[in-house]
This record gives sequence, structure tokens and C-alpha cells, in this order.
Amino acid sequence: MLIATTLKHPWVTVAAALVVIAALGYGVGGLRLNASYDAYFDTNDPLLAVNNDLADKYAIDESVIVILESVKHDMLVPAHYAVIDRMRAAEHALPFIKRVSSIADFVDLYPEIGASTKSSFLQLNRDRVLSDEYVRRLLLSGDGRFALIEITFALPGGGSADVLLNAMAQLRAFVKQEISLAQVPIIAHYTGTLALKEAYVLVVRHDLKMFLPALILLFLATLWVLFSSFWVAVSILLNALLAVVGAFGVAGWMEFELASIAVYVPVIIASIAIASAVHFTTSYLHSRADEQNPMESVRHALTLNLLPLALTSFTTILGFLGLAFSPSPPVRTVGYIVAFGIALSFLLTVILLPVLLCGVKVKRDLDLRAVFQIPLLIRFITANSRSILASFTLVALLSAAGVFGNEINDNVFEYFPDSHEFRQDTRLIDEEFSGVNTISYSLETGQPYGIFQQVFLEKMESFSLWLRAQPEVNRVVTIADLPQIRQVVGVRDPSSLMRYRRIAEDNTPAALSLQHHVSEDYSALHAAVYLKNLDARTMIAFDHRVRAWLDRDLTPFSYQGGAGANLTFAHLGQRNAASMVYSLGISLVVIALIAGLILRSVKAAWIGVVCNVVPVLAAYALWALVDGKIALGGAVVLGMILGIIVDDTIYLLARYRRLNQTQSDMVIPAMLNQVGPALIITTMTLSMGLLIGLLSDFAPILAMSSLSVSIIVAALAADLLVLPALLQRTAAIKTFSANGVLRVS
Repeated sequence: MLIATTLKHPWVTVAAALVVIAALGYGVGGLRLNASYDAYFDTNDPLLAVNNDLADKYAIDESVIVILESVKHDMLVPAHYAVIDRMRAAEHALPFIKRVSSIADFVDLYPEIGASTKSSFLQLNRDRVLSDEYVRRLLLSGDGRFALIEITFALPGGGSADVLLNAMAQLRAFVKQEISLAQVPIIAHYTGTLALKEAYVLVVRHDLKMFLPALILLFLATLWVLFSSFWVAVSILLNALLAVVGAFGVAGWMEFELASIAVYVPVIIASIAIASAVHFTTSYLHSRADEQNPMESVRHALTLNLLPLALTSFTTILGFLGLAFSPSPPVRTVGYIVAFGIALSFLLTVILLPVLLCGVKVKRDLDLRAVFQIPLLIRFITANSRSILASFTLVALLSAAGVFGNEINDNVFEYFPDSHEFRQDTRLIDEEFSGVNTISYSLETGQPYGIFQQVFLEKMESFSLWLRAQPEVNRVVTIADLPQIRQVVGVRDPSSLMRYRRIAEDNTPAALSLQHHVSEDYSALHAAVYLKNLDARTMIAFDHRVRAWLDRDLTPFSYQGGAGANLTFAHLGQRNAASMVYSLGISLVVIALIAGLILRSVKAAWIGVVCNVVPVLAAYALWALVDGKIALGGAVVLGMILGIIVDDTIYLLARYRRLNQTQSDMVIPAMLNQVGPALIITTMTLSMGLLIGLLSDFAPILAMSSLSVSIIVAALAADLLVLPALLQRTAAIKTFSANGVLRVS
């Protein structure tokens, strides 16, 4: 009734659909891009809470690390050092800057020099400066060719991308101007947390500019070639793009906050929407080629496809809603938006798409079965079903063993390729300085000025010595290691506490920042541990080892930590992977239930599960050989992919059941002839759409793209080869026995 009404009033249907999508799409204005990597954590996440507590206690603000590289000399040459000295002016020349820390702060502590003799002093005492424990590989590289300047910001706007980009642009312009005025061969490199966030935002904007035009052109050309009709291609593509607009509009009305990974969502929605529309379109065009009128062709196509289309939309939605189990809000947001998009795509496919296709002129010689060599495929399966199943079993066993070659490894500083400017600049920290990978611990005495206690400082020193002996550690920085502080240890007169405080303040260079390393009431010390470039598992194991030492040897004092971006993401990566495995398990149960219900057979349920699980295992086993690291993108694929690949299985089993009820022989060839071309087209469109992710410079999207396409292609092979072979070898599952009782074959 609804279809008849929409076809009777096509322009009303089109106008109504566009009005609804426009109303939903208006909500896009409510979306906001969060540039902070804190967005990947729940506000009540205990890992984030520890990070925030230590940041508040030690005034740890976000910063940009500027590395100045001397091309011909070193940074202690007077003309080069002058650039470092003038960089202090950024604190007053630029907004939002709280502090500029550099080697210049240490030079100020040498009592024998005045401001006018700094350059000559540095030139004459180069070895003395470079051998200083707090300078070497903290603020100057070992050979003096690189100098590190840390610029601490206090940005307003709660992670606003525009504020961040504006602040970074002003800083880059200021540094460029100072180098230009000095007329010295110096190159500036940028890293640190704010530079990381800047890289996130720029990647998102780059991907948005690349993805949408590439998506439209690719799909338009592909569909035009496959269906030999420009209007068919436009109709299917319009159907998909309207679903994308509507889904993001719903997200905007619900005030969702987007992170970098969300830039791939339009590609996912459009690819799945087009794949779903292809099944209906293929059936419709075949019917029209048999000289049926548009109304009859629509009814025929819906009769064949409505149930499997509804089921596949449901399973895909369920698969992406499985991302709700993720502990990371951006991952959950991806799941919700894609689920909205697939629901809209289903409605548009059964309401709007038939109207758009009714005016299509169909070529009578359209035979996709011949194009994709379906008859040859049928003969191959019939003759080699035993070999197909034996090969499939071998692949399954090898994949099950190979998948364990992967490891969970999430590193926020490695979310960009080696060629990316941020990644190259960050590598300098690891090569020339103490490293960008840090973990913070707060050692607590529980009483004001407690850090000056003899026993506490002794334990602090023992902790520092133990840390320095660990193979994972590059450097340990604590204020308790300053010689001036050690000289006053042991004096317990309460009246001397203010003198200790004054000594600490007077002898702590700004580059260390007293507030950054001592709590406001002097009850706790901050220990910053600079680590080598470790994988997530090793880093977590190191943190556990540190905690064990503190639990055992710090008593009667307490501690808080560890905290740090990479450690926090390492924990998140493991939790996220575990949640995605949980989601995978639920998807398997749903697949088994749906497959069993379609054919009323337990054996059918197992066939559906096997034909979808093995391709996933095979792709991850191959990933273990190629990369072997499962980060955010790889874990997300694990949670969402079954909802996508099960679609082909459902279409095949649904058509098998329908044919099995109407004919007794040649069911499998008929099933492949009718559904095979559509499956190949949907896999081609899905794969080409998702491969657009390879244009990104963001590692999670690259992983999502590569793994998704690998699994989808492997799943097609399983559905077109293994599933028919299994049905053939199990003597064609019977739906019901003669008396109507459920029969398990």
C-alpha cells in the first residue's frame, strides 16, 4: 500500500523525503569537533581522573615543544643562543602562554655571569653546560645541535579546534619571525601535546576534503559502469548521501561530540547504504529487463529483498551498536551515528529509491551473471566441493593459530605515518633528548612541608636510583635530586621549614618549574619518568613493576599514578579490545540465531557462523604478518565487522530457503545465479568505498580501512565458495519435514 502510494505520487514522495532529511540535517550545526585526546575517555574514567588529579596538583598544563636545530654549528654559538633567549618574549607577545622554559633559565642560575656576558660565557664553558645533569638531553642534545623550548599554554574553549589552530599559527609565526630576524641557519620543529592535537585537527580537515569528493566520484563512476546507466548510479548515490546527512543531523540534534576517528563515518555509512541498495536495484533491473512494468518490478524486487534487506539492516545496526560496549566515547559515537545512517538507508531504499528508479530505461541485454562468470563458478563448486572445504579447514586452522601473533599496542604519538611532519619532529625527542614517552608518579607524605623529611627524601632517592636502573628508563627528573636541596636535608627544626622552601624556590630553574614538581603545600613530590619507545604491553608491565616497588618500599608514605598519555592509551587500548571481543561474541550469537531462524536449522546456524568467523580470523592473522599491532582502529573493526559481512550470508540463506520451498533440484545454482552478481557488486562497492580510508594520514583510519576490506573480500570468497559447498555436502538442508515438524538435518 505504501509503495503503491509513493509510486502514484513520485514527486510528493521525493519532496517529502528531502524535507525530512533537511529537517534532520539541520542538526549538523550542533556537532562539535573535540581536538583533545582526552575526548577518547569518559569523564568519570579512573585513568583520566588520575591524569587530571596530577595535572591539577602540579599545574601540568598543555604545552608545545619547540626544537631548534642548528644547521651548521650548535645552539650555544652566541647568535644561535640569542634566538633561544629572545623566545622568552613569547610569554608576553602571544595570548594564552603561561610559561616559556629553556636553557636560558639554567644559564640565569650561574652566579658568576651577568646578562651582558652570557654569550661569551656559554662559548667558553660549552662542555660545562652540556655536562650539567639537568641540561644534557633535557634541554640540549648531547652535541648541542638541538635545543628544546617548552611553551606552556592555557587555552580557553574546552578543546575548541579553532582556538587551538589559531594559537599554534601565532606561535609558528612568532618563531619564524625570530629566526628570520636573527638571520641564522636554524630549523624549528614542533611536538608536544598541543602539536599532537593540532595534527589531529589538520588530519580531520584533510580527510574531510579528500573523502567526500573521492567517495562521490568513485561510487558514481563504479555504479555507472556496472549498471550502464548514469541515472541508476545517481539514484543509488543520492540514496546513500541522504542517509549520511540524516545520520549526522540526528547526531547533531543529540549534541554528540566528534573526535578524529569520526571522519571515516560518512565513508562507512555511504558504502553500506550503497551495498544494500544494490540488491534491490539488481532485482528491479532484472525484472524490468523481462519486460515487466515499473510497479510490478518494484513489487517483485521488494518481495525478493524486503526480508533479507530488513534482516541485514538489523544485523548491521546491531553490529555497530556493539561499539556501545567500548570504554571510549568516540568509538561509541561512531557506532551510534552509523546505526542511525543504516536505519535511514533502509527506509530510503524501500521508499525513495523505487521512485527514483521508475524512470530508468533498462537495456534488455543486461546480464550480470555472464559478466561475473557465475556459471563457471557453479561448475567449479560442483566439481570441487570437497577440495574447497578441505582448503577452508586448513585456512581456518592456520588463521586461528596466526591471529595470536597480534598484540595490543596503542600509542597516541604514532597515530601518524613515518613521513608525517609531526611524527618526524616527535622522533627528534626520542633520538636527541630523553623521549616523549613519560609516566608521572606523585609521592605523598600526607602533611604540609613533609617532602623535607630526611626519611622521605631518602626513599625518594632510593626510588630514583631504582628507576634509573630499569632497562626501559631513559631519564628520571625530580626536584629532590637538586644538589642545593640535598644540602639542607637532615635539619628538622620546624622553624626552618620556610628556609627550605626559599632554598627550593631560589634554586629551581624555571625550566623545571617548582610548581610543576612540588605540590602547593610541599606535601608531595612529582617524579617524571622518561621512557624508551615501548609497546603498550611492556609499558603496562613496567608500571605494574613500579607500583609493586612503591607498595613495598615507600611505606609509611603513599603515592598516586602512574599517569601519562601513552600509558593511559595503553590501558584504554586493552580495555577497548576486550570490549570489542565481547561485542564480537554477541554478534556471533545473533548471527547463529538469525541463520537458524531463516532455514529453521541448527546446521544452518553453524554454517552462518563459520562462514563469517573464519574470514575475520584470516584477516587478523594476515595483519599479524604485516603489522602485528592492534590499536584503536583495529579493535573497532573487530567490534563492527560481523554486522557488515553477515549481510551476504543472510541474502544467500534467505534465497536458498525461498528456492528450496519451490523446487527440489538445482537450488544452489539458482541461488548463486540470482544473488551472486549482487554480492560481487556490493563487495566491490564496499571495498572501494572503504579503501578511501587509505588516503588518510591517521593510523586508526588506515587500520580500519585495511582490515575491513580484507575481511569483506575474504567473507565474499567464503560466501560464494564455502557456503554453497557446505550446503551441497550436507545434502541440502530441508526446511520442514512432510508433516510440518521442525527438522534438524
